[in-house]
Amino acid sequence: MPLTTLLAGAVLAAAPFQDITDSLPRTTGEVLVPSLRAPVDITRDELGIPVIRAVTLADACRAQGFVHAQDRFFQMDASRRLAAGRLAEIAGRSVLDLDRSNRRYRFAQVAREVVARAPAHVRELLDAYTDGVNAGLADLEAPPPVYAFLRVEPEPWRPEDSMLVNASMFSVLNHNASLERSLGVLHEALPPELVAFLTPEMTEFDAPLIAGVRPQPPPVPGPEIIDLRQRGQASYEDLVETDAVVIGSNNWAVAGSRAVHGGAMIANDPHLQVTAPGIWYRSELEWLRNGGRAAGLSLPGSPGIVIGSNGRVAWGFTNSQADFQDLVVIEVHPNDRTRYRTPEGWEPFEEIVEMIAVAGERPRKLTLRKTRWGIVTGVDAEKRPLVLKWTALDPEMINFRILDMHHAATLAEALDIAAGWYGPSQNCVVADREGRIGWVVSGYLPKRVGFDGRTPVSWARPGVGWDGPLDEAMRPRIVDPPEGILYTANNRTVDVAWARTLGNGWALGARASRIAELLRAKPKLSEADMLAIQLDTRVEVFDFYAMLILEMSAGSPAESRLGQARQHVSRWNGHADADQPAMRILNACRRGLHDALVTPLVAPARKRDASFRFRWRRLEGTVRRLLEQRPEHLLPPGHESWYAFIRATIDKTLAGLIQRAPEDGLDRVWGADNMSAVRHPLTQALPAFGAMLDMPAAPLSGHQLAVRVATPSYGASTRMVVGPSRPGSGYLHIPAGQSGHPMSPHYRDSHPAWLAGEPTPFTAGRTRSRLRLVPRQ
Repeated sequence: MPLTTLLAGAVLAAAPFQDITDSLPRTTGEVLVPSLRAPVDITRDELGIPVIRAVTLADACRAQGFVHAQDRFFQMDASRRLAAGRLAEIAGRSVLDLDRSNRRYRFAQVAREVVARAPAHVRELLDAYTDGVNAGLADLEAPPPVYAFLRVEPEPWRPEDSMLVNASMFSVLNHNASLERSLGVLHEALPPELVAFLTPEMTEFDAPLIAGVRPQPPPVPGPEIIDLRQRGQASYEDLVETDAVVIGSNNWAVAGSRAVHGGAMIANDPHLQVTAPGIWYRSELEWLRNGGRAAGLSLPGSPGIVIGSNGRVAWGFTNSQADFQDLVVIEVHPNDRTRYRTPEGWEPFEEIVEMIAVAGERPRKLTLRKTRWGIVTGVDAEKRPLVLKWTALDPEMINFRILDMHHAATLAEALDIAAGWYGPSQNCVVADREGRIGWVVSGYLPKRVGFDGRTPVSWARPGVGWDGPLDEAMRPRIVDPPEGILYTANNRTVDVAWARTLGNGWALGARASRIAELLRAKPKLSEADMLAIQLDTRVEVFDFYAMLILEMSAGSPAESRLGQARQHVSRWNGHADADQPAMRILNACRRGLHDALVTPLVAPARKRDASFRFRWRRLEGTVRRLLEQRPEHLLPPGHESWYAFIRATIDKTLAGLIQRAPEDGLDRVWGADNMSAVRHPLTQALPAFGAMLDMPAAPLSGHQLAVRVATPSYGASTRMVVGPSRPGSGYLHIPAGQSGHPMSPHYRDSHPAWLAGEPTPFTAGRTRSRLRLVPRQ
């Protein structure tokens, strides 16, 4: 650990207790906030959930900014600095490379332009929220304790900082460029028939809401295309990503006709990095003018309710996984590196200089090259410059229309608002008080012409590029489905042909198909049924591998590795439960087989590009066809038969499991490996503070392919069920707690219910404290 980190830790540890507690939020009394139009009451319940009562929505957002700042300001500050590439100003050289990477996007400039273009009613809410944040920060008797550790003063909040917080969400949720670059290398290195086989558009787990015609999967390439018998053994490691983390969620809606009480409901559990504090902050806003009310989840740094209900409609999101990023290959003039090709001829690069401040050191200079399509952000395998074309970098493709959801009165209004919201694109499900439900894909959907967006291409030819948005008729939408249910889980939601116009980064449909199965299992559903679905750990994908292990272990001695695995797998309950040794075995064996099967097929791509990793989230179908058909020409080199290969791969995987946990061996349960690691960002550098800042480790049931997505630090960032006509019967829980202050009683008091999956009421409980914000008289 660097000496400066140790010294800084010593400073924090030596800080007087009073200095730390002085930065706790104010929860009682009266505070002057001059910009208020009228007094605002803020009550909090036993979990620290604020209920804000104001005359106008603007004053409610002003008070929300106040409580966000007092509970979560450092989180907000870190989020805006991350997007703007300004972390090194407070954290020093250790994050300089991260700043260099993010500064390329010039989000700070984008944020200023988005705010400048915002309509008056949106700007009013952003300005009010900004006033509230700064009032809340000024009211603290001492800054949040992390600023003492960093030896800096917190900067005031600005309206554009709320856009920077949203830019951070764009960065978390949009990541198709890495897939596009990987596919580009794959297309250059392999025959097209093999690429098609490795990247199927459909699998047996698909559960689209709009099914259409189901095309046949691409055939297994014959020996005239690829014959592994003529190749040597591939020695590459870490070449195949199996179940790479898909930033996404589950959501579904149930119409009143399918509910036991006759009221429509939605369920939502966004899957994100789980940290302390968590990404969400529970809030309830009430404003007398127009009788407005909204409750649910807010995003610290941004005004309003992002996910929740306004009493007339309820809404929730999953990441749409559509494609909003394209890599543009820049053709540089062969004799003049300062110019590049455009449809009209050669054009000079523009040079932009960014200065990155570094705490305790001189600023660093970053020189960027800009083209008409954007900033050069990298190079391809041929060292050609690449420009990232991304909706998040164009102010015309971003807006704050989600704020209008506070006023939506009907299903149609809510769906239109969601469709017109240009934030990170989401599958939005909505339920209304009349028992109706609907679904729409939000976001700016770019219309591609002259290319399909799967691989990087040059836009130097006329007629290649983005040509505005897709026609609204191409925006997926369903209203009042006959079955009375809607569900999404980052999967392909429309038929294959339609999906091609939207993207190709869909998750395997295993979660969506399981949700659909459980929704159809009962004629009528309750809030308790919805929670049970969210906590479901069935992993059907692994049934195939269980049968394979039983086949390969037949006749093995009971004390052998294969014999021990056979005993555990034969007793497996089919779920990713923490107490199941078989789940650990099956998970490792599936990964081992994926890697061993696919590595020799994609090895030429690694030869072409040393950084290549194969990414395709629906690889399961390809692997199964190989393991079922077992074509001789695709048998990985070094094995006499498919039986010998599969058996040896499983046995090698089992040996690795024993080596990693020799005391438990194959008896080690899934939860021993899948332990929660909900940590504060500082403890990565200062592990000694883990006991104070991190949540206690606990075994987790769940898997990335179960409805209950749960890995050590990634999973359900919240679980919510609510019907607009019955908010008191809904539930909502979050990891960690409301506060970002480790000395607060609300830093970790929400965590046990989240961990256990116990329903915490959607609405705030009995009032425990009252604070009044008053305007200047």
